[in-house]
Amino acid sequence: KDVMPWLVNIRDKNARHPMIKNLASDIGENDLPDKWFNDGMLMANADNIDSAQYMADLIRDACSVLKDKSKEGWGDYLAGYAEKKLGNYKRADTLFRIAAKKFKESQNKEGVIWVSNALTNLNSSRDVTVTLQTGHIFQYIMAPSPNSRYLATAGSDKVGFTMVAPS
Repeated sequence: KDVMPWLVNIRDKNARHPMIKNLASDIGENDLPDKWFNDGMLMANADNIDSAQYMADLIRDACSVLKDKSKEGWGDYLAGYAEKKLGNYKRADTLFRIAAKKFKESQNKEGVIWVSNALTNLNSSRDVTVTLQTGHIFQYIMAPSPNSRYLATAGSDKVGFTMVAPS
């Protein structure tokens, strides 16, 4: 049973905290911070950043009110991921490092691994690598793909198109 309908319209932390406290048993029994994290990641991947950031705040508030130290870092991780999607790399780095500290303090090994991978990816994903396109024998064109992280190529040799991703 998800209590999200009771919390979604409460934007003020001071009002949300007592409601979280009232719903503590439902939140704990149904492991809702994990569900909210998964939902938030899906939202961020769909570029629904405002909702992902709200979920991150909700996770942080719920873990704070319920004193659940083992999951507290997931809110910061999600917030960092949303900032990365927005291109705010310094803010993302800061939030990932805050999450890492919380995960280490609570001995959450899975969280530590996720943050380590996120930081590695964050620091390497800003470099664009251009490589020579092979496979086309005739002249080809290059155009942005619907996914802004890729470029598509197509030529009259009917080789098809290839996706070239920045590394």
